[in-house]
Amino acid sequence: MTDNNPLSAWGIKRFKHFASLSEDSNAWAGELTFNGKVVGNASNGGYGGSACSHLNAENRNLDLPRGLDDHLDLLAEDLINDQITKKSIKALRKHLDAGRYLFIRPDEMKAWEAGTDHRESDAPPYRVCSLLSGVTQGSILFGKGDEEALEAFVWKTDREERARHKARIAEWLAAAQKEGDLRRAREAREEAKKAKKA
Repeated sequence: MTDNNPLSAWGIKRFKHFASLSEDSNAWAGELTFNGKVVGNASNGGYGGSACSHLNAENRNLDLPRGLDDHLDLLAEDLINDQITKKSIKALRKHLDAGRYLFIRPDEMKAWEAGTDHRESDAPPYRVCSLLSGVTQGSILFGKGDEEALEAFVWKTDREERARHKARIAEWLAAAQKEGDLRRAREAREEAKKAKKA
């Protein structure tokens, strides 16, 4: 395997998520693409390992880049989150169709954005009411006719949450890498001391 092909050229088509098979990671399957052309298949069994990718016989000449399986798992995670967001939008729109209002209090939105409020989901804390008198002043408000604005808001907050999540993961990985580098340097110093004494 060589790094001749950038990861951004690789993707997944005909993606299928198997929630019932997902144990330690997401179980999924799909067609592996390179520059939009199907070149093989990829999947993850959902048992905690990374994705597996296989090239079709006619595409065996392609080099699979290092990190492709992790890249595919990240793409799959985004596709799964997109499916969840679409379901969430559908559920929220049902409230608007029924004549109810959706709103988010400003203090709760700030706490959600900062990640300081305990959250049971990655979605902002929507509240539902039938009368405008129940809406706190300064709230973000959606009512009948605001379906497109609601959808845009949901996608925007979803993308922001995903970016925060990926930034936290990058910080954790950088910290783990730094810790590993420090440990290896400490072990090398100890080995050098032992070699000097011997």
